[in-house]
Amino acid sequence: MRRRAFAAANTSAPVMNLTSNGLLFLLTRYLQSVLDHSALDAGIMLLPLFIPLAALSPLTLTGAGSGSEQLGQSRSIRTVSMLVLPRARSRTPSSR
Repeated sequence: MRRRAFAAANTSAPVMNLTSNGLLFLLTRYLQSVLDHSALDAGIMLLPLFIPLAALSPLTLTGAGSGSEQLGQSRSIRTVSMLVLPRARSRTPSSR
């Protein structure tokens, strides 16, 4: 924590995450309790908030400081995993 940039990043990241998760919780409760939407409707209404995150996440994998070059991962492995893993089906009894 001696470096100012490191300390600022480690302070601002939890604050940002707690704020966004708190807002998400309150917005969901508002849509369900005050506006009388179902849980499914409230979830669908919140989907536009996550579209930019999903669209821009591949850009962060190739950004500077990602550490992927140090680990030896290639771009093709990351691309295939982003395409295949979301479509993988769970084999638990609850998914049948």
